[in-house]
Amino acid sequence: MSTHYTADELADAAAGVLTPDQTAEVDRHVVSCPDCSGVAAVQTVRSLLAEDAAPMPDQVFARLGAAVTAEAGRRSSGEAAVELATRQAEHAKRLSTGTFGQNAPTKRHTGIAEVDSPGASQPNLTS
Repeated sequence: MSTHYTADELADAAAGVLTPDQTAEVDRHVVSCPDCSGVAAVQTVRSLLAEDAAPMPDQVFARLGAAVTAEAGRRSSGEAAVELATRQAEHAKRLSTGTFGQNAPTKRHTGIAEVDSPGASQPNLTS
């Protein structure tokens, strides 16, 4: 065959949705074509799809369910949206004022007054 298969056709072959004749033709092409020989992953995908996955342990399932339920509650109450908006505003402020990384100033501007940042050197008022 002089033409190559599309990614969709290769995926269809891997998923087993092609007829047996079509699948055999794709397999022959992939094996014999130097350009497509790297696409031998089709065989790997096909074998992985054929394997049964191990069941999720009950403990993991329960923890995952609890996390999903908690997140759904945060989203429905609006708490998650408020946290996201706050993080985005803080990020935008840091980007616009340059208060991030090693170049962060020792004073931060709160909009009301200048406040010493934690760890900033304090002036010596006794001399």
